[in-house]
Amino acid sequence: MEKGIGVCRGKGHRGIFCFAIFLALISCTGKNGGLSDKEFATLYTEIVRAQSTATDSASAIDSAFAVTSRHGIRSEDLAMFRDRINKHPERWVAVWELTMDHLEVARGANKPRRGG
Repeated sequence: MEKGIGVCRGKGHRGIFCFAIFLALISCTGKNGGLSDKEFATLYTEIVRAQSTATDSASAIDSAFAVTSRHGIRSEDLAMFRDRINKHPERWVAVWELTMDHLEVARGANKPRRGG
């Protein structure tokens, strides 16, 4: 089993739970013109890092809202991103890999796996 990064890395239910919380935020919450893949990956990286210290689901959700609010991201921005990327689901893989790269760099790894 590979080492985790924060609470949302790995094959366990915690990673699925964190991603589900973020998808729920997308569903109930938008930035004029929408988010780019890179902006989304950066935002999600911050959320994962903020949630790594959460003690329960309520504080994890609060952490996610605090990050989006700090960046001025509205639910409509997230919904626009979700709708746009769902038209090309293969893009989720690239976004997820970029997020993992950001998390590895934040963790202190020398460089991202894919150079980005």
